[in-house]
Amino acid sequence: MRQHFLEWMMCLGIGVFASAVSAATIRVPADKPTIQDAIDAAVYGDTVLIADGVYTGDGNRDLVISGKTIIVQSENGPLACIIDCQGSESSHHFGIQAGGNSIVQGLTIRNGYDYYGAAIRFADGSPVIADCVIVKNFSVKEHQYSHGTIISPSAGIPWCPQIINCMISENETEDGYLLGGGFFYYPILINCSLLNNTGEIMKYPESLSRVTMSNCIFWGNSPPSLNVGSNGYGNPLYHVVSYSDVETGYPGDGNIDKDPLILSRDPAGAKLSPFSPCIDAGTAEDAPETDLYGNPRPSGNGIDMGAHEFTWPSETRSFIGMPSHRFRSGDSAFCRICLWNTGDYDLADARLFVVLDLMG
Repeated sequence: MRQHFLEWMMCLGIGVFASAVSAATIRVPADKPTIQDAIDAAVYGDTVLIADGVYTGDGNRDLVISGKTIIVQSENGPLACIIDCQGSESSHHFGIQAGGNSIVQGLTIRNGYDYYGAAIRFADGSPVIADCVIVKNFSVKEHQYSHGTIISPSAGIPWCPQIINCMISENETEDGYLLGGGFFYYPILINCSLLNNTGEIMKYPESLSRVTMSNCIFWGNSPPSLNVGSNGYGNPLYHVVSYSDVETGYPGDGNIDKDPLILSRDPAGAKLSPFSPCIDAGTAEDAPETDLYGNPRPSGNGIDMGAHEFTWPSETRSFIGMPSHRFRSGDSAFCRICLWNTGDYDLADARLFVVLDLMG
């Protein structure tokens, strides 16, 4: 598993592992049978290294890191290492509760179903969630509100968790908010893609909660726009958003409101097309050195917005750029075609057949 992110965190001055002299690596399932067993055995500076696989059942969900300064990470990234919470209406379960100065890296967390943080909870401190895919989790309504896919349940203390290089997709809250919920809660999002989720950001009433976002994509969610919170005295409290693509727009340096032209709804394939306005549109300030899947940043003239840095494929393929438009009988539109040739042959005289599957 990559170590670039840990080095970057130390450069920020956090110095999580500066004094860890004899840090150990605890492997799951080679050394401990479950992820929770490994977390319980870990001490300051240790790494819990999770082998490829889909992890389910007790000990591999409802995970709790109780204020420890440890790393919990996959061996080969989020596509190969999946925590499936298997939550349901009759069986509530969440993914992981991070606390202290812990780092959670390279996991997919899916199918959480619970009240407080269906996927991830922040208990205390300033933990980091990096290179993770958070998909298809459901936050259930309790009393008047649901408490989010990612949430800090703490109140009265200014925790500042960081969420970096993460794909947050197709999660749902029941008449509540997607991210946040604790008073005085200030999460920092860098190079994240929040796509096709249902639930507002920071809906908590009279809350001092505020999100700081840079190099992010916020698109296809319902409602489509970032909401404006309150400072607790009836005055608006805006999130701090910069160099991000936000549907319906949002004030801040470098922000755009343009279809990001993402290739697929599948988190594994939700990469930027070569026509995307998010390419080279981010800022290098605080940007990680690689993207969600380890591709270097930048790969072009500048940092891209979102969890994926655009890279040309290794095989010959074509890209079709269509306008965002609902076609009706009699409509006409133009499309752009980009052909990437990795072979040693000339495609000048080749025929290109394009089949458009128009749905709806």
